[in-house]
Amino acid sequence: MRYGRQGRLFPIELNQKTLFYLQMFLHQHKKDGLRDTDEKRRAYDHAMDQIRKGISKVYEHQLSKGLRPPRAYTFRNRGE
Repeated sequence: MRYGRQGRLFPIELNQKTLFYLQMFLHQHKKDGLRDTDEKRRAYDHAMDQIRKGISKVYEHQLSKGLRPPRAYTFRNRGE
């Protein structure tokens, strides 16, 4: 939740592209110390679960409203 005008709370909802990017980023860097300890491993798994839930909500919304099929995103590594 974040604060908006006059102290009201508004949910932070990420769009599909941002969720895919976060998922890709976490997956790429999981060997760089993101899963070293049990606590980090639980936090990583929780973050990935939440991202997957967000992506599935986007799919459900788009399919239920009869909108375009969900778009697939690919991101290139900087080294390529």
